[in-house]
Formats: sequence, structure tokens, C-alpha cells
Amino acid sequence: DEAWQKKRAPYLPVDFNNRFFNTASPDLICGGYLQGGEPVTIENMSEHGPLNFTLPQCELDLKIQVGGNTETPPLNLETVFFEPNQERFTVTWRAALMCDKKALKVEQVDVNLNRFHVE
Repeated sequence: DEAWQKKRAPYLPVDFNNRFFNTASPDLICGGYLQGGEPVTIENMSEHGPLNFTLPQCELDLKIQVGGNTETPPLNLETVFFEPNQERFTVTWRAALMCDKKALKVEQVDVNLNRFHVE
């Protein structure tokens, strides 16, 4: 609206609902972030029959060098994309860092896998 254009643009509105970015069916949306270790059952989606497995548990560290400072925002396991016929899935973690115009001063991003566990 006009107020957003004058005071906030190009940033998202203060009352922006992040669910706007969610493309999953409502029945497939978790109430919070996944932690790893959740059991998964996929039925009637693969020519190989039902798939049963557990999501891996990963411990990740994130360090971002911005303008000479080190930031360590938390990583959240946010998305799991299943490809049942290929018998594979992809997990995506997301971190957010308030950096405004400092985004141009990002010098380095390090992600380290400290622990990986599959049941």
C-alpha cells in the first residue's frame, strides 16, 4: 500500500506472514522446526512400495564474517523435499541475519558439520 511504499519499501511489511513462502499442502506443514530423527513413512508414492526411514540428525555450525565481525545465527532445519521414486530426499537448513546494507560487507560464510547420525 502507499504507507509501505513511502516508509518500508523495498523491505517486507512489518506484518508479513512467512507462511506466504510455504508451498506444502497444509497437511504436510510442521508446527515448528524439524530437529532430525523424525520418523518418515511414505505410502502410495513410489513404485518401490512404502518407504520407512528416519531423518538424519545433523549438528551444524554457521559462522558469517560481516564487516570484520563474526555472527553465528542459528540454523533451522526448515524443508524436506522427498523424491520417492528416486528413493532420496533433500533437507534444507535456513539461517537469518539482520544485516541491512551490511549484506554487501559479507566476507565469508563457513558451515561445519559437527555430527551426523542416522538411525
